[in-house]
Amino acid sequence: MKAIIEKIQLKWMFLSGPVRFGIIAVPLLLVGAVAFSQLGLPAYRMWKESRFEAEAMRYFDKKEWSNALLSARQALLANPDNLPARRIMAELGERSGSAAAIEHRRQIARIEPTVANHLIWAESAETFRQFADMETALREAARLGADNLAYHEAAMRLATQQGDAVRFQKHLEKVSTLDPENRRALLNREILRMVAGTPEESARGRRNVETMMWDPDLRSPALHALATRAVENGDFAEAFLYATWLRDEPDLRFDDRLLILNILRQAPGGGWRDFLEDTQRNYGRNPLSAVVLAGWLIDHGFARETADWLSELLRREDPWPALYHPRARALARLEEWSRLEEILRGENWQQNEFLRYAFMALTQENMNRPGGAADSWQQAQLFARSQPDALLNLARAAGGWGWDQRAAEVYWRYLERNPPDDHVFNALFSIHLRLGDSDSILRLAEKRLTHRPEDPLAANASAMLRLLRDTDVEAAALLARQNLEAHPRSPMMITTLALAHYRKGDAREALRLQETLTEESLRGGNIPLYHALFLQATGQNGKARAVLDGWQGHNLLPEEKEIRETLTREIARFAAARS
Repeated sequence: MKAIIEKIQLKWMFLSGPVRFGIIAVPLLLVGAVAFSQLGLPAYRMWKESRFEAEAMRYFDKKEWSNALLSARQALLANPDNLPARRIMAELGERSGSAAAIEHRRQIARIEPTVANHLIWAESAETFRQFADMETALREAARLGADNLAYHEAAMRLATQQGDAVRFQKHLEKVSTLDPENRRALLNREILRMVAGTPEESARGRRNVETMMWDPDLRSPALHALATRAVENGDFAEAFLYATWLRDEPDLRFDDRLLILNILRQAPGGGWRDFLEDTQRNYGRNPLSAVVLAGWLIDHGFARETADWLSELLRREDPWPALYHPRARALARLEEWSRLEEILRGENWQQNEFLRYAFMALTQENMNRPGGAADSWQQAQLFARSQPDALLNLARAAGGWGWDQRAAEVYWRYLERNPPDDHVFNALFSIHLRLGDSDSILRLAEKRLTHRPEDPLAANASAMLRLLRDTDVEAAALLARQNLEAHPRSPMMITTLALAHYRKGDAREALRLQETLTEESLRGGNIPLYHALFLQATGQNGKARAVLDGWQGHNLLPEEKEIRETLTREIARFAAARS
């Protein structure tokens, strides 16, 4: 043993310094790497997160919105549950008119599940008219014990939008108890009666709103409601009268201005251009309000006026990069592709570079350059890949341009790291339905159910597709039954359970269940296909043929196309045999 030790020592002496250092350093580096991964890396991430969080809050306080947005995004990359960064993103989204704010409000309510956070989420959803999101937020607030004035007032506004008089009355009674002097709640009751009541109730509601219009505290909302109702009834003379009265009110809200502008432009000599210029002056004082106004103008046929106005704002010494996107939208709406391409090449959209490349792709595609369009689209995805909100905005842009396949690819990239929220699920579901991609619909439904087991649309899609494919019939039938028990009036869910009976060999029960639907429901969507299937299976070929003959199918999945083709052949064979 002594000889062996001496031999090793001798060899060690003859090794060079660097070699000896390497022999010692390698295991030390390995130990260090493990230690860094266990201790140093999390500490570094925490440091980076806190640094970007502090920067975002500092920039936000200084009203440097672009820098605040960029720093908040970086903080969220380090930690998606960073509350201050989420709040900054939500606030900036709401100020800039971006519906992405709703997702940030949803995440805030998830991270910190309080009644207040859920009510703020509901308010954000209401601002962007995403009433399904608003309903979800209020439902979760109620589950947490919400029973305050803000909750019941929000629930009243939602009921007004949905025309649900019963639920409106329920929350109105609560508001009346909590705040007996709440005149705005009484006005909302009369507005709902005017909008959703019987002809007699509607007339009474309108008279009451007209009376309340003379109350200085209620005048603006009453005039807004009366003008809106006049537009819906096609009475533009009356709408113009209410709009001119509303225009004279102090401190007009944004939605008031938009309603007035929409009415004035339809009246010859209504002075809408003067009012538009006044609105542009009011909303051109900061980039976020300008973006909101520009978006509405483009969507309501003012693309030329918007492009000119934004170009003027961007000629300032310190142009606002936030205005690049709406100007590009306006020029794309005008199909001025050469001008748009020239502008895009000379701009830097900072944190929105992904959208600049997306517009480059749109421009090149419309200039018949498919290769350049593909390259630009690839660049857009690269810039957006690590930012969840950027991926959502990119997918929405692609969907708005009719690029279903590209939009679906971006949404699925988003889903690699994020759960399918309502917007993403509904958007992807619609896209795959249009594309007839039943494999993707099933995959999407299963992913959704892992996060939201109670989701009725996902549960119905999963059950229906398994039944169409005749696989896992018992499990699909159980899911269909549970779903229908939770939503007993849904025609599509009744049809799904009927299909389960058919797959289990009981066509008569399938037909009995299907025919509990109203005549109107039996003619809706693709339900006639299943009605004809059950009629044929119970020997009523003539009725099945009559149903198919009067039906215009749309957005059929491959499995449904196969059913239609099989049914058509069997009905024709039966008719031939009888002749």
